[in-house]
Amino acid sequence: MNVSVSLLNFSDLPGQIRDASSFLQDNRSEILRLKEFPGVESIQLDFPIEDRDVALQSDVFKHELIALLGDLGIDLVVSRYPAPTSGLSS
Repeated sequence: MNVSVSLLNFSDLPGQIRDASSFLQDNRSEILRLKEFPGVESIQLDFPIEDRDVALQSDVFKHELIALLGDLGIDLVVSRYPAPTSGLSS
C-alpha cells in the first residue's frame, strides 16, 4: 500500500517534512490501527529528494519528525532522484 502524504516537488524537502508531520499527527490513531492489521510487516515514510549539483549533499530531518516516526514505529527512507533536465542533449 502506498499513501502520498505530500504533493510537493522533490526539491522542497522542508515542505515535504511539514506535510508529512501534519499527516502523521492528524492520522495517528489510524496509523496505529494499520500497524496492527494482519499482514502488515512494516510502515515506511519515504522522502523523495532531488539530487543537487553540490560536492556534498546533506539533508536534515528535525528531531520532532524523528521522534514522531519512532513513536509510531515508522521507518524513515530517503530516495534520491536526479534533478530534471531542461531539455534533451544531443
